[in-house]
Amino acid sequence: MLAPMNGFHPGIFAGVFGVGFGIAGLIGYVRWTRWKQQLQVWEEVAAQRGWRFQSTPGFLYSAGTLQLKGTHAGRSLIVETEHRGTGKSFNIFTIVRHELGDAVRSATP
Repeated sequence: MLAPMNGFHPGIFAGVFGVGFGIAGLIGYVRWTRWKQQLQVWEEVAAQRGWRFQSTPGFLYSAGTLQLKGTHAGRSLIVETEHRGTGKSFNIFTIVRHELGDAVRSATP
C-alpha cells in the first residue's frame, strides 16, 4: 500500500528545482553563444573596413547593444543597435546614420 502524500518531500522539491535550474542554465548558454556569434560577426565587419567596434553586454532578458563607427564614401557612418520597449516586450532595431555632406544642400534650388 502507498504511503499518504502529506508533508514536505525534499526529494521531489530538489528534483523540480534542479530541472528548473538546468533549463535556465541551458537557455542562458544558448543566449550567451548567440551573443558571442553576433560579436564575432560585427568585429569581423569592423576589421575588414577599418572601422571601430564597440559592444555593451545586456543583462538577463535584455540583449546588448552593438555599434560600428567609421567612414564610407568619405563620409562618417555609424551603424548601431537600439532597444525599444520595456521588460520582455522589446524590439531591437538596427540604425544606420550616414553623413549626407553637400547632397542635401545641392538638391534644393
